[in-house]
Amino acid sequence: MEISTLIPKWKSNGKAEPVQNQHSLHVGEDIFKLITSSIEAAEKSICVAASWFTDMDLFNALLSKAEKNSHVAIKVVLDANHNNYYLPFKKLVDTGAVVKMKTVRSAYGKMHSKFCVVDDLKLISGSYNWSKNARNNNDENVIYTEDPRLVSEYLEQFNHLLETAEDFDPDNMHKIEDEETDTVANSNELEKSIADYEQLLDKLIYAQVHSYDDLKLRSMGKERCENCSGFAGNIPQELDNVYTNFLRDIKVANEKKEMIKSSLQEQLERSKGTLDLRAQNDISLLEREMDLKNHQEEREIAVVKSEMVILETQIENITQGEKTNIKDKIEANEAKVEELKSNNYRPKIAWYTFVPNIIFLLLVMTYCVIFYSSAAYILIFSQDDAKEARLMGRQVADPEIFDGDAIFKSLERGYISLFFVLLVPVFIMALIFVLNKIENKWGRYSLLILMIVLVDGFTAYKVAESIYNIDYLNGNESIPWVMNMVWSNSNFYLVFVFGLLALLTFEFLLGNIMKVLDARNRDIKYFKTKLEIDSWKQQIEQLKSQLAEVNSEINDRHAALTNYKDDLAHHERSIQRNEAEKERQQHAIEESTNYQKSVFDNITHINITRIENENFTFSTIYVLDRIAIFMGGWADALFEQFAVGIAERKSREAEEQVGRWRSLNLKSENN
Repeated sequence: MEISTLIPKWKSNGKAEPVQNQHSLHVGEDIFKLITSSIEAAEKSICVAASWFTDMDLFNALLSKAEKNSHVAIKVVLDANHNNYYLPFKKLVDTGAVVKMKTVRSAYGKMHSKFCVVDDLKLISGSYNWSKNARNNNDENVIYTEDPRLVSEYLEQFNHLLETAEDFDPDNMHKIEDEETDTVANSNELEKSIADYEQLLDKLIYAQVHSYDDLKLRSMGKERCENCSGFAGNIPQELDNVYTNFLRDIKVANEKKEMIKSSLQEQLERSKGTLDLRAQNDISLLEREMDLKNHQEEREIAVVKSEMVILETQIENITQGEKTNIKDKIEANEAKVEELKSNNYRPKIAWYTFVPNIIFLLLVMTYCVIFYSSAAYILIFSQDDAKEARLMGRQVADPEIFDGDAIFKSLERGYISLFFVLLVPVFIMALIFVLNKIENKWGRYSLLILMIVLVDGFTAYKVAESIYNIDYLNGNESIPWVMNMVWSNSNFYLVFVFGLLALLTFEFLLGNIMKVLDARNRDIKYFKTKLEIDSWKQQIEQLKSQLAEVNSEINDRHAALTNYKDDLAHHERSIQRNEAEKERQQHAIEESTNYQKSVFDNITHINITRIENENFTFSTIYVLDRIAIFMGGWADALFEQFAVGIAERKSREAEEQVGRWRSLNLKSENN
């Protein structure tokens, strides 16, 4: 809505042939409905180029179309910013659709297109991003057209974007550096700042170029209405006069031009100063924010480092302490096993001791046979021999504790008697042989003592009793034998001592000989060694199990340490990113400020040039303001002169005349 020249355009020079099925929309919800209905009606293809695509409803519309109509080719090109990774575009790709990300190789550039082509026939293009914010909050606009030429041009542009874009990678979001929260919002803010400055200069110029008495203008409207009795047909001519007066009023004298130029220069410096101050404030705020972020990251780094030191100390203590101790034990036990495995030699016999042991053992065995045969004969047959001699009137020999002819006497009684007499020493020596096979030393000694007490004590007691009874038969003793006499009977002690010496000597000699022979017995040594090896191996397995637990504990701590190192690297990278982001944003603030100052300089220079050439461009709002004031006076006169009903009718007629005049003499408000 601008007047670009001092000469009014009373009539257009011609009209272009209108395009069928073409219109514009300016309400977010209406635009959303247009897009969704176009997607639902698509039969062949849907091509979407969107700088921001975060509206889940629009995404679901595309996904539903792709799932229900697989023959419809869906292609989407998005700007490669992190916001476009929030929707699950992978689902759309899985249906066969094409989704690509476009990266503009510029420090601050974006793929900023927002249009959609359906079936290669319909085009929807404008400021509307495919986002909830655009639908519900922003002032947006789009055009819908089926003009083949425009559709073809947009398709060509879309294909270019598609060829130069990269395939959508759902795992690529971490590669996108954080940018400004909303580039479009910042861009709009910059455009608004420039537009505000233009409007400010416009108002400043208009305020000084032209001032008029609005009360006088309203009074003039009332007067003109009264003169023609409110006839609406006179309004176009009256409005021509108002417009002509407006053009005449903006003629500027040279003196006033200098004043306006000076005001514009002052305003330029004030605006630049405001921009510099705002930039300084923004940079200071940015530095404080980044310092706070870095301070938080540094606190996190300190905590992580402290935890890492604790973990490293624990790992060192476990490795050097418990783990080393277990490994040393395992190595010692394994060495012991190897030693046992290799220890298979048969020791040589020490003949200088072994032969005497054999000789002495044979002598002791002979002694034991003679001694215990004598003892057995005495306790079995001596009393019977004494009784038999007494009955036959022979002299009964004095009894003794040892009878050298016991074996021959037993043989005279028969082989059975000889067998029983010889069985006693054999039985006693067999018991001692069995006792020597017992490996437990203390158990063996305990049983040996018990055997000596029982066997040797019993033999000594019975021999002493037999000898006493023979003496009693011979009349050498006056009282019969009773048990407690044994403690005062010398024969008992003599037999007990001689028997004890024989048994102990036999056990000692037999034990030595058996040790030598067992040491040379491979089977015995093998089983003994195997038992020892199994025992050591069992201990080794237990130690290895403990070592595995310790290693697992160390690995857990190493895993935790790795996580802490990752956290540390993340925090350090965050500080680096914060510094880089601070420099980037600071540079952006400075660039934006310098850009705005440059634009302000250009705008000011252009306006000064227009002032010098009296080539002003004012918004039609200023003309419409005058018309509104003039028509206000006209309405006052109508309601003063006529009844309300007539006044309202004449007011409507007046409004129709004003509308016609505006359409013929002013640019369309939509331009």
